[in-house]
Amino acid sequence: MKTRLFWSIIINIIITIFEIVIGLVSGSLSLISDAVHNFTDVGSLTLSWWGVKISSKAPTPNKTYGFKRAEILIAFIIL
Repeated sequence: MKTRLFWSIIINIIITIFEIVIGLVSGSLSLISDAVHNFTDVGSLTLSWWGVKISSKAPTPNKTYGFKRAEILIAFIIL
């Protein structure tokens, strides 16, 4: 799951960069606005990746349930 999210983030960043460059060269405001939208998607994907990464940590003596709630809290933030 972490690998798929990572590659989704990378591909979305590449698409965003291309849309910004082509939008600026062609003067297309719609491409630039879509690039900004994709940038917010990158932020959401990054938060999701971080949540999966945190939730896979092993339980500690203080946190016997582990860090599984991190995914729920990050999903609430993204929402």
